Amino acid sequence: MMGCHSKHLSVVKQINDIVVVNIDDGTVSINQSDHNSDSYLTSDTNCSRLPSMPKHSVNLFKHHFTRNKYQRDLADVSRPFPLKFEEEKNHNMKQIQIFNGEISFACLELMVNLFRGVIGELKIDVRHFNKVGFLETVSEESRPFYEKILPTSIFRAFLEDRLNEKQDYWSELELKSRPVAKRMSLTGDRFQLTTKSRKPLNRHVSVSCFSVFNRQEFETFYLPSLTTVNMYVRKCIESISCRIESSRDYTARCSYRYLRAMFRAAAGNYVQALEDLFNLPTGFTSLQPKDLIRGMIDVLGEKDKEELYKQKGYKQQLERLLNEDETVKRLPIKLDKECPDHDLYLDEFLDIVSLHDMSTDYDISTTLFDALKTINYVDQYTYEVFDLCYMENQKNCLTCLASLTDDVLGTDENILQISPLIKTDYGTGRVGLTDKRLFFLKDGSNAFKELIRLHRIARLEKTQLHSFLKAVDALTIQNEDGSIKFSIWLKADRNCWFLLIQEMMCGRRVAIATKDHSVTHQAAQNVLLIDAVVKSGLFEQTAHYNRINDSAESLCFYSRYVAEERHILPSNTLSALQKRVDPCQGERQRTTVEALLYTPGFNTDEEEIPPRLWCGMGDKKIRIFDASTFLLEANHITTKNNVITFASVGEEQVWAGALGIYIIDTKTMTTSKTLTDHKDLVSSIYLTDDKRYAFSASLDGVIIKWEIPSLKTLQVLHLEDKLCLRSLKLADDKLWCGTWEGIHVFNETGSWLTKLDFQSIPIKDSKTQEIECFEITPNELWAGLRRKGMILIWDRESKELKTTIRLGARGISTLVLSNDKMWVGTKQGEIHIYRAKEHKLWKKLTAHHDAIRSMCRAEDRYILSGACSKDGKVAIWSQTLSVDSGSYENTQL
Repeated sequence: MMGCHSKHLSVVKQINDIVVVNIDDGTVSINQSDHNSDSYLTSDTNCSRLPSMPKHSVNLFKHHFTRNKYQRDLADVSRPFPLKFEEEKNHNMKQIQIFNGEISFACLELMVNLFRGVIGELKIDVRHFNKVGFLETVSEESRPFYEKILPTSIFRAFLEDRLNEKQDYWSELELKSRPVAKRMSLTGDRFQLTTKSRKPLNRHVSVSCFSVFNRQEFETFYLPSLTTVNMYVRKCIESISCRIESSRDYTARCSYRYLRAMFRAAAGNYVQALEDLFNLPTGFTSLQPKDLIRGMIDVLGEKDKEELYKQKGYKQQLERLLNEDETVKRLPIKLDKECPDHDLYLDEFLDIVSLHDMSTDYDISTTLFDALKTINYVDQYTYEVFDLCYMENQKNCLTCLASLTDDVLGTDENILQISPLIKTDYGTGRVGLTDKRLFFLKDGSNAFKELIRLHRIARLEKTQLHSFLKAVDALTIQNEDGSIKFSIWLKADRNCWFLLIQEMMCGRRVAIATKDHSVTHQAAQNVLLIDAVVKSGLFEQTAHYNRINDSAESLCFYSRYVAEERHILPSNTLSALQKRVDPCQGERQRTTVEALLYTPGFNTDEEEIPPRLWCGMGDKKIRIFDASTFLLEANHITTKNNVITFASVGEEQVWAGALGIYIIDTKTMTTSKTLTDHKDLVSSIYLTDDKRYAFSASLDGVIIKWEIPSLKTLQVLHLEDKLCLRSLKLADDKLWCGTWEGIHVFNETGSWLTKLDFQSIPIKDSKTQEIECFEITPNELWAGLRRKGMILIWDRESKELKTTIRLGARGISTLVLSNDKMWVGTKQGEIHIYRAKEHKLWKKLTAHHDAIRSMCRAEDRYILSGACSKDGKVAIWSQTLSVDSGSYENTQL
């Protein structure tokens, strides 16, 4: 876009197919492609080639300009007339800045409202944009506009930014306005545990976002008067340093630090300039002057470089910067879901099945690859037939869904399989399988009849029935008391239907027994894959033609799970377990739940913020659950390193400790700031009782005291030779620092007071024992050993070791004190609950299939535990262990 004077209009007319906005005449026109055209039309008919934009978005855009015009006029009427011309001039300049900011924001809001629905159709891991699915979600009158826009190069550049997860003004506003759009659309913008046999959601909602628009107040900084160059630069550095010390605005301090780096570079203080630049938060990384930094590094002497490299983190930043390739590598964007025209090896096969929404679980996808492969790849023909069978089944399910009334199936229920016309005990018709039940559609009338709920099936048997002296393969299904019993004459499809019903039935049984609703979704995906494997195996040239049964049975994960009785939980576990949720859903591989945090809900003037569960995952993501429903939010937060600790700072902030501290806005669930003072992983964050200050500890033994409102660093403590500082707590006006070799106690000024040692305890083990975690009770301190199932208990006053508790476990991973109970998470996936005063075991819970990595409290109601990557799930436990949890079956079925 560019502007020019109207005297150049004759020259502009010679450029074909550009849009001309004449602000003098108030017209919009398009230059004609025909050079011989004598007329230069500026009427609305000349703009007929521009499709109409969505009306709601445009009306909001126009409303902002109308509102701003009247608001400015009313403000001028009520304002007293200034007595000085300079005051009037400054006021007008400020009003112009505000008006320009509002215009920019209105344009940005329009772009967000127009393309908000793009986010829901992206698959970032395989760089795919579902163009067809996107167009299905827009209204008919808006479709020509999007059909015109999507092929353009500017939209492709927009897609590049979204697939690269670029943080810009568009992404920031889209995230901030997402809660408002979610309430207006009523689509439940959370991770959907559904298959493709549902109608697409409406993601195109236009909302007014001026509630999140913060008019930026500019801070004026006056440079000193110019004398000599050296004196001027020195005074500038001194003035900026004073402003950094006095400013209580974190963003302003970062801007001043950047400015001071430029003046220090000009003064030749290259080491100090580089320190300023490398201490800037993540948001300033793109603004770093790379050429200037390279030049300063080249000028530095070897001694200065060594001193600079000694500071933790600087060497890695410098190497990354110096080795950075300036050329932007553009990866291809996939717009269509076409079958590949070549054989598929494992990595590409995993991308394809994820792209086609066939499977998102790594283990199931690799099992599918083994079921279809020839030696070490899946040949092109086998995959084409498999994909054709899979899509044909989806088409049949959608056709069946369209023929049903809206009230016969649940809103979250999916049709997985529909039979051809067959004979049953209820007449001739079609039998359908959903993720919750079997149903029957009578031939002719299409009357719907529920046959049986899957979790009520007690007997599923292959039988042969006789008709006209001919044996017909059938299935007989019965509930436990025999009140429901019927047969389905499936003929050649009997064995396939047996596998499908059995897998889905076992999946429901596991979901109920383990209180894990995500199992239902995975079992439904398994059913779809089993059906496609069986049907594609009937073609002689496919790789699995001679091993159909083995290939299909390999995908029956939950059938084997139930046969091995792995779903049966001990009575104590069953009474305490309320629910299991999966923060890894939708991800290709399961990862460790490194950290957990529960934040209660609260109300604002504009909206109600629900309680949330924050999960720091081992793939450098923070996944968030709405804790009122335990549905996973669609958006997540990506960090540069794994988040290993959380802290709730008031109602509006969550601090996440990684390589730095990410400050997350709880309303928008976005990272607003990053504190980069720590040069190693932040292992613990602890707030003072008055919530005015926070202490953060990193693995390299550095403790920083923060003033929370201003984010200023008040104190930095370096614990000499106290490496691997794992945890930090504040009690009795003392800092209790947990390291692998003991608990060190310091006063708040950093003076060492004492050490709680355990090296004198006789432990019959060749491995060096280290403390993994500790917890402080009113009178004692409990600590768990990392490589041995042993708890050490010290007296909090005398600092003397009182007793030890030995557990039959490989090691202790986490401790949580709740009321008068100590919850001990072990590396065998078990939770041992002790009465803290008596040191007696109260209950033992079998929690996970892998080591417990993290635990947290949810007020006084629940304890939440997260496991390592083989399990990767979060369990919610009742603290009283007396709550009747049998209601799960009724609510979920």
